[in-house]
Amino acid sequence: MRKRGFICPTAITFGIRQAEGGVRSAYFKICFSASNSKGCDTPSFAPLDSVKVDGISEKDMDILIYHISLDRYTSNKQIREWLEVDKDTAAKVIYALRKAGYIGNEYSNYMIPVNITTEAYFRLKANNDPKK
Repeated sequence: MRKRGFICPTAITFGIRQAEGGVRSAYFKICFSASNSKGCDTPSFAPLDSVKVDGISEKDMDILIYHISLDRYTSNKQIREWLEVDKDTAAKVIYALRKAGYIGNEYSNYMIPVNITTEAYFRLKANNDPKK
């Protein structure tokens, strides 16, 4: 998947072990830059603290992003239940998450694909840590 001639300096690459499906049969690359750059095969994600919605605390948003990173899909209903908000606020949250690159566009069955993985979440969390 790596493009020739350019290596994304902020990317992590890893393979899948033989016991999990072959001799490094799959190869993934996750980029952590704030903007899309050449050579990154997956979407770049905005910093965790940049995703803000009125009425949702930073802590609640952080927990929500962690929860969606555990699944392949989410929905407006799940977000409403996690945050205990109405449909309009959930729509604002979905817009903010989509703008940050954490989720994709909604399918016709109301499912929303999740782009961010748990590994990417923890990497962003480490980069966002003020204790550094």
